[in-house]
Amino acid sequence: MAIGYIKKRQKLVSKGTVSEAYLAKVSYGNYVNSELLAAEVSKRSSVSAATVMLVLREVEECMSGHLAAGDVVKLDSIGTFAPTITAKAQDSPKKVNQFSITKTGVLFRPTKRLKDVIKDAGVKLVDKKVYNADPHPNTKKTQENSDNE
Repeated sequence: MAIGYIKKRQKLVSKGTVSEAYLAKVSYGNYVNSELLAAEVSKRSSVSAATVMLVLREVEECMSGHLAAGDVVKLDSIGTFAPTITAKAQDSPKKVNQFSITKTGVLFRPTKRLKDVIKDAGVKLVDKKVYNADPHPNTKKTQENSDNE
């Protein structure tokens, strides 16, 4: 098992000078949705896929509530999720308010074990072509996932 990568041409601009560089970018495999994960968990346990789906939906619901309240959620074998904000810099503390916040999000920090699994997977070149724009030419999306994007 290895993580696939492709070669990508990148234009770099530094102090008005444009140069070209080449980078390795991940070439994603399949998008794995909740139903597929539930079926896999079901096969590895004595729990039905429907029950796994129910639990996944409830975990998401509970996590959403905690993250929306500003809590950090740690799933011991997966990682830590934390709410984030991005804000415009202001010239005085009085101007820092909810209107200076430009973006909210969620930060995910994987466990050491999960990071090690990815690190140990290794990498392999999946296509010798050099790409200009789309760093994920081989991604196979399910209809459900492409509808949600």
